[in-house]
Amino acid sequence: MAADQEHRSIANMIEVLIRDYCEQRGIEIPLSEDSKNNQGVRS
Repeated sequence: MAADQEHRSIANMIEVLIRDYCEQRGIEIPLSEDSKNNQGVRS
């Protein structure tokens, strides 16, 4: 339901929830190799 309300896929909603959880608790999420290569810019 939450993913649908935000027009996200379920996979993307899970990613957002994990990132929010980590941010709230001061847990750093390392950049993936793709993010490093694209300097964090998504197309």
